[in-house]
Amino acid sequence: FEKSGDYTIVENWGDLNPIFRLFKRVDFSKFFYSEQDMKDANILAKQWAKTAQADKKVQEITATAKEISTAYVYKRQKFANEDIDDIEKDGQAVNFLRFINEELDRMIVNTIVMAVLIGDGVNGDGEKLTKFETVGNKSASDAFTYIGHPASAGNPTIKDARLVSDKVKNPEMKKKVAVMSSEFLTAISEFIYAAGGTTMYRTRAEIAEQIGVDEIIICDLVDPDDGMYMGVLLDQSYWYLEKKAVAVSYPKWEENVVNFLKERNVGGAIHDLHSTGVLKEED
Repeated sequence: FEKSGDYTIVENWGDLNPIFRLFKRVDFSKFFYSEQDMKDANILAKQWAKTAQADKKVQEITATAKEISTAYVYKRQKFANEDIDDIEKDGQAVNFLRFINEELDRMIVNTIVMAVLIGDGVNGDGEKLTKFETVGNKSASDAFTYIGHPASAGNPTIKDARLVSDKVKNPEMKKKVAVMSSEFLTAISEFIYAAGGTTMYRTRAEIAEQIGVDEIIICDLVDPDDGMYMGVLLDQSYWYLEKKAVAVSYPKWEENVVNFLKERNVGGAIHDLHSTGVLKEED
């Protein structure tokens, strides 16, 4: 019998859409925030005294603008016409095109998630994704992200993770999510009932409850070997702006190839104050 092949490629790149779905798509390129809190008298309500002679005070809100800028993020694949002929001959064209379309979309999303969680340290200069505010590469806490470190260097604990989670403020009761590697989850799940006993592991739900989050998502991009143990974020607290999406396929007969190209003009930033946290080793 003549050989035939399955042209769906086996790969281990995974699908980070569960994290991407935590982001909120918006049509705004600029928003405003205030770092004032309830201890600031300029924003508090006042009591009126019937004997007062002065006018009622006007509240003073100090607002700062934050912008989301965008750039095209693309992924392009190219195949020789001869290979496509073989695929069509084997009756695999539909499966092959389905895989290509899915893989292009998935890896654009994966790369965006990588840029948000840890930054794009893989692509070369001029090709890095720079239009997404990164949570994990900050060296100090700011109005949007708390940076925590293990009490004992190189030995993070559930207590360390809980401290970071508690620093993520959630006044609107949004879903709070921890993102960590399977390696780190195993490390903080491990326990022994008594000396000499068998090592056992708490469930993911138990660990989520202990560190104060609603869900744990496994993502091995958050790599303890690189000094990052865990990220915490609130659902819909990270905003992204997408101005345009492009999906095309086109032949180049000079080379007898077909190109498949997808692009998204997109960028993102943390919107909610104190809505993200990171547990990492000190830089």
